Amino acid sequence: MVVRVELAWGGLFSLAVVVFCVFLWMFLLGIWAGQSILALAGEVAAHFQSYFATVIT
Repeated sequence: MVVRVELAWGGLFSLAVVVFCVFLWMFLLGIWAGQSILALAGEVAAHFQSYFATVIT
């Protein structure tokens, strides 16, 4: 069984634009998620640090 996919230049260009937009969206979403997780981890670390500073002293 042979499957052939043929695209004209317009279809190839449209496919490239869609793939670029998907990768751009994943990149931006990954940066946003990473910053959110790191910000939350920093807040938790600061909370524990202040808590342990009051317990020890």
